[in-house]
Amino acid sequence: MKPRLIITIFLAINSFILSAQNTNMKISSTDSLASHYVKENALGAAVLDALKSRNVADWIALYPTHAEFKSILEVGLAAKVEGLTQQKIDEMISRRKKEAAAVYEAQLNGYQKQADSLHIKWEEAVFEKFNFESVYPGEVNLKYLTGDIRFSCKHVHFIIDGIQAVEIPGGYRLQDVKAIREVEAGE
Repeated sequence: MKPRLIITIFLAINSFILSAQNTNMKISSTDSLASHYVKENALGAAVLDALKSRNVADWIALYPTHAEFKSILEVGLAAKVEGLTQQKIDEMISRRKKEAAAVYEAQLNGYQKQADSLHIKWEEAVFEKFNFESVYPGEVNLKYLTGDIRFSCKHVHFIIDGIQAVEIPGGYRLQDVKAIREVEAGE
């Protein structure tokens, strides 16, 4: 995995999320929860399914396409996010086209190693819930999610920690995942 690529790719995206932490807005119970939770839970289930399948193509499909990535960056450019220029966007897209698939495959392999060390039996994994918080950066016209996915294998509980995603037309695209770890049942 190339740390510089990951840092560069997520620099603009994560700056949106970090700058929005003071303006977090949780979905309230008075909102139309059904329409919100369908897309969010679909993302959570898709992440778990991709890990269960161990299929690189399934994992890569969770991330933005090149066109979606470009659109996300252009929203940041239009919002005048500090340090984001058209030249940087072009460089990031060029680098992404060359290296993203290998980076995503390396990530999947890393998560599989974590799962193996935790003795996770994917064929027994059951999605429980996706705990998330919606983030609406004031300067950027995009909705982001941060959260974690809870799942179990038999009677052992696990969490896929540090999920970050961005909303696109039709759903969400993954931005980052931090780790997989075992948790206590009530944690």
